[in-house]
Amino acid sequence: MRLEVALIGNRELFAWPGAGKFGEKEITQMIEWGARGTGSFAVLATSIFLGRGPSFAHLGEEERGQRRVVRYRYWVPAAESGYWLRHSNAEAKVGFHGLFWVDAETLDLVRLEVAADEIPPALELTEANQTIEYSRMAIGDATFLLPASAEMLVTQAKGSSHLNRTQFSGCRQYAAKSSVSFGGTASADGPAAPVKIVEVELPADMFVDLMLETGIDSATSVVGDEVKARLMGDVWKDDAVIIPSGTIVAGRIVDLQRFSRPFTNYRLGLHFPLLESWSNCARFSARLAAAQLGSASTFLTGRLRLPSPSGTRSVLVIAPSEQIPGVGVMNITGERVRIGSGLRLFWRTVATRGEQEK
Repeated sequence: MRLEVALIGNRELFAWPGAGKFGEKEITQMIEWGARGTGSFAVLATSIFLGRGPSFAHLGEEERGQRRVVRYRYWVPAAESGYWLRHSNAEAKVGFHGLFWVDAETLDLVRLEVAADEIPPALELTEANQTIEYSRMAIGDATFLLPASAEMLVTQAKGSSHLNRTQFSGCRQYAAKSSVSFGGTASADGPAAPVKIVEVELPADMFVDLMLETGIDSATSVVGDEVKARLMGDVWKDDAVIIPSGTIVAGRIVDLQRFSRPFTNYRLGLHFPLLESWSNCARFSARLAAAQLGSASTFLTGRLRLPSPSGTRSVLVIAPSEQIPGVGVMNITGERVRIGSGLRLFWRTVATRGEQEK
């Protein structure tokens, strides 16, 4: 998956790539499956090196790669920790311990190893370990010591393990530019006033036809990637078109998981939050009901055979019980999923709170 992360007020805030701003959502609200832990970008290092509770032990110097490093052991109690573990619907702040290595000459942090302590039984995890590698990165005219990569390995009480790998890249500097003017009026040649966008609500029980314009490939696509679709028919309300046909609708991949049992298959989730034209904006509260590719179509159970370059059978199934408003969930069989542009997705709108109160 692809996410953007920033450290703001000792909190790691996340956003989808290109979202324009960091919201207040926790990562658990953006990623709803698997075991997750916070801190690999900055919070863990802050708890260790700027916290009041850690204990340290010097373990001596050693060679690591082509550099001389100094190794330390540390312990951070739960009361002073910023480390949160989350699994399923449970979460807990835990203490942790581990090792870190610093460059013997520059004292730059090179590697940090983290092991969670006394994981509560409610999490149904027996082990949670992280390894973070650091390097200097250029941002603007200066270089900063930042994490370059991280791995998190968690073991569930039932015995299965999950490995998350993270690569940090594209670091950039945020700056503000402002100007102050006194008196005067806007120039007649200045920019025109922006068009006011009116927020509207979609009527319930209306079909909306979206055609994908972005291809999806399980070998290269990841959660967080942007996808675009084209509205294939006018959206009407009260005898007026509120969103015209041809409108481009922006969405994202929010789920892309591979399963090996009982056979190789994928679960793909696409989220389209808004239908927005030049003058109207509507929250897309709709459930995915059917798919169509060429002359083949399916409704109700939503079962569609997809073309496969390898000649193997690939079937897309839309399970009504898995659908939530605005997110279309599809189960697709095959060793590799390739969905080209042109797949049409049919959605059925559901009543919003405002529509229900009418």
